[in-house]
Amino acid sequence: MSIPGSIEYIDSARHFAAIVAGRADEIEERRRIPPDLSSALADAGLFRLLVPKSLGGAGLKKIDTVASDS
Repeated sequence: MSIPGSIEYIDSARHFAAIVAGRADEIEERRRIPPDLSSALADAGLFRLLVPKSLGGAGLKKIDTVASDS
């Protein structure tokens, strides 16, 4: 299994940011992430960024999960 690097995760997070923003009212009203969106985020690996590779995560360091647009 190939684990993407931090750049791929940042690109994926940016993609999902637009989707989450478009569904913000729904999320706020229900006070939870809809199951389909939660599943998509999980499938993209965004819930396991800091989990060690030995446990199936990305094994990223905290600093790798912070992106700057500048």
